[in-house]
This record gives sequence, C-alpha cells and structure tokens, in this order.
Amino acid sequence: SFMKSVCAIVLVVHMVACMWVGLGLYSTHNWVHRMGYNELGTMWQYTTACYWSLTAFTGSYADPWTQQTLGEAYFSVFALLAGFLMATGFVSNITSLMTQIS
Repeated sequence: SFMKSVCAIVLVVHMVACMWVGLGLYSTHNWVHRMGYNELGTMWQYTTACYWSLTAFTGSYADPWTQQTLGEAYFSVFALLAGFLMATGFVSNITSLMTQIS
C-alpha cells in the first residue's frame, strides 16, 4: 500500500509536469519562452517542470517566474491544491499502516 501511494505520487508529479510544459509551450509569453527553455530542449523543460511540480506539491516554492500569466497562476493554484490533497492522503495512509503494525 505504501508503494502504491509512492507510485501514485510519482505518476501525478509526471502528469502535472507534462501539463506545466504544455502550458509553457502554449504561447511565447509563458515560462518556457520567458526563461529561454525553448532553446534548451525537451529534457530541460521536463526536468524543470518536474522540479516545479515537486516544489508546488510541498507548498514551499516561491519562484517569481512560475506564475506570470493568468493561466500559469490558475494552474499553480490547482497544483498546490492537488499537492495538499495528495499529502494528506499519503500521511493518512502512513498513519493507517503504522497502526496496523503495532
């Protein structure tokens, strides 16, 4: 059950990262073009998006470039809420497993 939770988190981080890259490529005003990642290639974009996704899920990111457009701001709020819900579910799962052990 613990591994299922970890796999689910990794899958959601991947999906959010892919959506973040997609949003960044949507127009020339979004983060991929603003930060020059359009010239660095897909792996840089995906790696940066995974980093953004993980930090958004923890609620601790404060990069000023992450939400410059309205679409980016909406998606950031979505990612924070999704991360909060996943974190509470993960902690609940761990707590349940710990009570079953003892």
